[in-house]
Amino acid sequence: MFSSVLNPPFTSILMRLDEIGWRQEAEAMMKTSNYSLDPFSEHKLVKQPRKLTDYGWNNIKDKLVEMLSDHKKTGLAAV
Repeated sequence: MFSSVLNPPFTSILMRLDEIGWRQEAEAMMKTSNYSLDPFSEHKLVKQPRKLTDYGWNNIKDKLVEMLSDHKKTGLAAV
């Protein structure tokens, strides 16, 4: 969860995911890392050092939602 301090665009991504109803799954994905680097925070689309623009968000949104959806399906299948 320290990524938000070191990477301001990370916070913007979480805010935008919240707007479309996927923040909770992103946070769940971050908590499942068992002391290793979590797959959400470390994803190349999330670790971008640049400010997140509307154009940038539109380019990564579908890929992030797909990743979160896959994670959610995997979690539900494990239950």
